Amino acid sequence: MSVRLQTRTAITREEAHAATLAALSGAILVGILLQVTNSNVAVTEFGRLVGASYSVGWIVLLVVSAAFALVFVEFLSRTVNSFVTWVITMSSQQEHLRKLLVPLLRRSALTLTAFNLGLAYGLALALVLYALLLPVWLRYVMNIPVPVPNVDLGILVWVLYGGMLGVAYGQVMEK
Repeated sequence: MSVRLQTRTAITREEAHAATLAALSGAILVGILLQVTNSNVAVTEFGRLVGASYSVGWIVLLVVSAAFALVFVEFLSRTVNSFVTWVITMSSQQEHLRKLLVPLLRRSALTLTAFNLGLAYGLALALVLYALLLPVWLRYVMNIPVPVPNVDLGILVWVLYGGMLGVAYGQVMEK
């Protein structure tokens, strides 16, 4: 296993490949969960962002997911060192964390770290974009009546999206 933890200025080809696969995994997960929980309404709202319908909503979802994945890779590359240091410090101070985390870190350190940071990233996306900015855009720009803030099951969907980004990205980078 090789993990690069250095600071850099550009995303490498390997990272871009991992981000692309993570974005597809995350978008498919989100699309399916939104369809199951909202009967296609949320996917249609993605299409409405650009003045189109349901089928275009899937394309918009994939494009948005790709953009979020690239931002995630940048977020991960800037925060992974401090997060790993924090995890090591916490696990060295608490026996139950050491028993839980050390075997996981030995087996798949980057995936575990990326998953946890992905959950945090997904929560940030859910609260800022899904709960606040998307409803404001739909209500005041597109004249679609939605509650502001939008606090529903969709928040959990975006947290799961972040976790999926982290897992998929970590797995591809560790191969």
